[in-house]
Amino acid sequence: MKKTLPIYKIEGKLPFYVDVDLGLLRSVHDPAHFIEFGDMIDKGTHYEIDINMKTGIADLYGVGGRGLVTAKIPPMVRLDPEGMAAKYNMKVRDLPVYDHELKMDPVWYNNRKLGALPTMKILGQLYFVNVRLGQLEPKNLWFNPIRLEQFRKDPTNTFYYGMLDKKSMALIAYDEGQILDIPKGAVLIRVPHERVLDPFIHLRYMGWEDHPERIGKFPVRFNMEAMELDWNQSPIPRLIEENRRQLEQKTGVVKKPRKSKGMGR
Repeated sequence: MKKTLPIYKIEGKLPFYVDVDLGLLRSVHDPAHFIEFGDMIDKGTHYEIDINMKTGIADLYGVGGRGLVTAKIPPMVRLDPEGMAAKYNMKVRDLPVYDHELKMDPVWYNNRKLGALPTMKILGQLYFVNVRLGQLEPKNLWFNPIRLEQFRKDPTNTFYYGMLDKKSMALIAYDEGQILDIPKGAVLIRVPHERVLDPFIHLRYMGWEDHPERIGKFPVRFNMEAMELDWNQSPIPRLIEENRRQLEQKTGVVKKPRKSKGMGR
């Protein structure tokens, strides 16, 4: 699923993408800079975070310095109401005014407690999220399970990504030092980390199954969708460019790039 994330300008100046599925803000100009809502101070009506207005980097450890301001960030229900409504399985008109008033769907939580696995759609195909076995299990048994270990971690360690063959629905393995082209029929997908895929696992581990209020900002979900990314949202185009350059230096052969959606944007 392609998705356009809303943009919020901190202090009316610094543009950040609002990614409520991952619970964070990510810099438009530098994706390496991100701020998780869990690292902000929740004031009830809003969040607060100290941020350097020149670099766009949050002061998470109280280092201090020139250029810092205490920015007020609106609640996620205001920043992306559609995204939060989907996340909590409710209509936009039923959203509360503040994030701390959100309540997880009790039916979904009870179903998960009774053993139902969370679900995620990948290119329209339904998968069951089995974090215990570390895999995404297809409802359509024509396809094979997708192992979470087959994905690569995003450089910021906030999600997994991988090249998926649209026909076979299998992840495509590649050598970072050898890849020269985007494989034909491949798309780039993103899936969240385990804490987002199945937050119930942590509650069960801690013995808090009867305390859903402790689940935090990632509720149990049965309507997740893997996001389809542009290629330039991963290190892959840079790897291909570097490998082609090295090949040309060694052999004198110029490798013509195959045009792929999202490359070079």
